[in-house]
Amino acid sequence: VPTGSITQAAGGIDMDPDASGSIAGTATFDAGSNSITLNDPLNKLNNLVVERANGLDLYNSRALAIEDMESLSGTVTIEAAGAITQNVDNNNLDRIDASAATEAVFLARAGSGDGDTRFDITLNDAYNRWSVMRFDGDDVTIRSNSDLDLGTSDAKSTLTLTGNNANVDLIQSGT
Repeated sequence: VPTGSITQAAGGIDMDPDASGSIAGTATFDAGSNSITLNDPLNKLNNLVVERANGLDLYNSRALAIEDMESLSGTVTIEAAGAITQNVDNNNLDRIDASAATEAVFLARAGSGDGDTRFDITLNDAYNRWSVMRFDGDDVTIRSNSDLDLGTSDAKSTLTLTGNNANVDLIQSGT
């Protein structure tokens, strides 16, 4: 597990299928109180675990499954040229904890123009914790176990926001 500030100089991280065609492997990062910057357009990650980071900037050239993201602070930006999903077990082990983050941004798109293809974003573990979130995707499903302030976002098809209990406030500050 890499530690300290993690910055990608050049060249993608490639987790392509093996000869049998099966895709395996999880990229795990722990930057402690430092940041993670992995925004090379050639990145091909499959599953992502971030144990700690004070800022995360990640680009992935295909769909991405998030297994676990704990102790995130600073600004978190994840962009994928495919769907962004979450491996859900609803037992507090595979959650996304971005409650200390300034903002969490999830972009599932091929290009940034209005007519470009958008992909689904599904982050629906019952133990997810957010602060401020923005997103751009097709069908977007977000579940939160903490108050969620929704910044300027775009769901091209459907948007489903779920508070995990009656004490969770879902607030819209963006358009």
